[in-house]
Amino acid sequence: MDIVAHWVFGKPVEGQFELNQARALLAEARNRRKSLQEIPFVEIVECLHRVRGHLSQVERRRASVERIAAGSNFSTPMVDLAYGVLLDALDRSMLEAKVKEELGSLEVLDVPVHDRSRSQLLKASPLGVVLHLASGNVFLTAVLTLVEGLLTKNVNIIKMSSRERWFALEFARAVTACDPEGIVASSFAVLDLPGRDDTVLGEFYGGVDGVVVWGGEEVVKQLRGRLPVTCRAIEYGPKFSVAVVTSAAVKSYGAELLAEALAHSVAVWDQQACSSPQVLYTDLCEAELEAFLDHVCQTLDRLASTLPLGRRTLDELAEVTKERELAAFNAAIGTGGLRTSGSRQEWTIIVEEKPGFRLSPLNRTLLVSPLKTPEYLFEQLSAVCGHLQTIGLAASREERSRFLEIAELLGATRITSLEGMSGGVPGEPHDGVHALRRLVRWVSTEVGSDEAYYSPLETLSLPRLERLVLGRLRARVARAREGSDYYRERLDGIELRSLDDLASIPLLSPRDLPDLVPPRSRALFCSEPRDGYVFRSGGSSGRPKYSLYSLEDVAADMAAAARGPYALGLRPGRRVASMFSAGSLYGSFISSIKIAELLGCQVFPLTSHADTEMVLATLEAFSIDTVLGIPSTFLCLVREHGERFRSAGVKCFLYAGEHVFEEDRALLASYGIDDVLSFGYGTVDAGPLGYQCLHCRGSEHHLLVGHQHLELLGLDDDLPCPVGRAGRVVVTNLERALMPLLRYD
Repeated sequence: MDIVAHWVFGKPVEGQFELNQARALLAEARNRRKSLQEIPFVEIVECLHRVRGHLSQVERRRASVERIAAGSNFSTPMVDLAYGVLLDALDRSMLEAKVKEELGSLEVLDVPVHDRSRSQLLKASPLGVVLHLASGNVFLTAVLTLVEGLLTKNVNIIKMSSRERWFALEFARAVTACDPEGIVASSFAVLDLPGRDDTVLGEFYGGVDGVVVWGGEEVVKQLRGRLPVTCRAIEYGPKFSVAVVTSAAVKSYGAELLAEALAHSVAVWDQQACSSPQVLYTDLCEAELEAFLDHVCQTLDRLASTLPLGRRTLDELAEVTKERELAAFNAAIGTGGLRTSGSRQEWTIIVEEKPGFRLSPLNRTLLVSPLKTPEYLFEQLSAVCGHLQTIGLAASREERSRFLEIAELLGATRITSLEGMSGGVPGEPHDGVHALRRLVRWVSTEVGSDEAYYSPLETLSLPRLERLVLGRLRARVARAREGSDYYRERLDGIELRSLDDLASIPLLSPRDLPDLVPPRSRALFCSEPRDGYVFRSGGSSGRPKYSLYSLEDVAADMAAAARGPYALGLRPGRRVASMFSAGSLYGSFISSIKIAELLGCQVFPLTSHADTEMVLATLEAFSIDTVLGIPSTFLCLVREHGERFRSAGVKCFLYAGEHVFEEDRALLASYGIDDVLSFGYGTVDAGPLGYQCLHCRGSEHHLLVGHQHLELLGLDDDLPCPVGRAGRVVVTNLERALMPLLRYD
């Protein structure tokens, strides 16, 4: 008897997997849920990104590709192409883009997130223990479904396909090797269970919280009747895809370009993927079709060398042979056409004169069917509505809208270009649904009047908060070391086992910053700037410092900074005028507008240099209740025109950049402006640092926990400042990606 190998919670297990082991595994899986839920989400991402690096090593990739190809029906080049797809999917940027697109936030798996429009908190909670039944048509299925389970903090049990076992186990070993703390690696099991004996599977069905099934129609039907009502069935059943090429598209884009794209989509995965085109529908006339298929055949011939067809079973060879013989007969009597690669059976194109739909025998066998109108496509495919996944569409701009309507009526879940059929983008729905959303439960919590003013991060226990901050610090260090020339050597060998280890990172002085950023250098950047904002500050040294923020950085900063005005009562419906300085690379005006917009306020972008009469007239005309700005500018206006502010109904002034003294508060109160508080505390370089709530007085501010990490060091040394003494503020922005500032002094 062959030894069956499994990987259970970070350790290899040999032998047949028995019923008593399944019961023990289920109990252990439930016990492991808590530790996985408490790990910061970003550490799961970093672990998977390290797995990517591990699997990317040249010799390991070569050996893995050869081993997978030897045990599968795919050729070595095809396996290598798929291996590259997996490495791309494991890149941290792709993982985070997927989670943001599907769940809306990277925080929502760690802590509840404010839904400010409804005064409630929303958290994505994992289902719990999830069983994944992997399919055998594509060897990546087991790994990719496991990744989705880990990203949603579920404890996962993977039943490998009988057609591909080795790589799923190899991936499990890689996760274990790349997870020093072992929390991620010990949160899943990869099992080799015989399909003929479902006793163990039956035990799992009754004990898990969700089952993800990839398979044929019979497998899906059988599963539905065996799951308890408390278990969520997540089904990815049988699907097929087609291509559409119109004469107008060929005239617009060229036959050769479209033919190459179609041939490549036919060749990738040897048509085994649900997104592979099985039928081409086209309205090309006979001469146009002959020329178009010439190009398709030429491309398929080239791909037969560069991306060869894999091994086929005798049944598959027989099915293709049968289709060829029938097509040859139809061609002989003038009711169809046949093009082939010859006796090698590398590819087959069957042109059918009679319209309709039938499934291809796959293995690079493309059926060609006539298409008269977009409505004609509906007639041919309406009988298989619900099974259609992708339509690769090449049509003119005028035709496209009608084809899209037909595709929707047919229940197609993807409409792509011809070349896009076998690809995808992070967060794209699969079979019409977002996979990650099906792996979580959304928990809504009504926010009490006191809780409404604070971030859920601030209500975490101190150990939970410190664990979260440590995870984000580790991610910042890893990403800076990997991407920044400045930090690569500076952070070499540094590991953060606890928050105390942060002191091993050298301080970054504001005096050094101008030499690390444009125009002098790009050494601080972790990537090449492509979007975002550039701000400027002079600083105490007098040397201008430029701070670059990507749009992602700006969004993170604004979301954090909005905690302050929200805590002070800004809500949808408030009328807010910004009188901060604009232009000259200042950041305050842009930030104030974005924050007020985030909070759903009606915004009046006045600026500090607007005409005085226009400002006053606007305040009065719209009964503006809140003004944002710099104290000195605002106070000058109030001293001269206080009664106009009173008549306008201005009640609140939120300031930044300068202090407001007691005599200033008295002046403002005399004109009815009673709420005078900080709009937020921060710097151009480091971003927003703190905020005030209604209980803060004077210059007191809360730290923006989870967004910034603050250290207080001695005035004369770099040691932690004793409690009760004044010290230097040293900050690390926990979310800034483009230009990270670690321990900025």
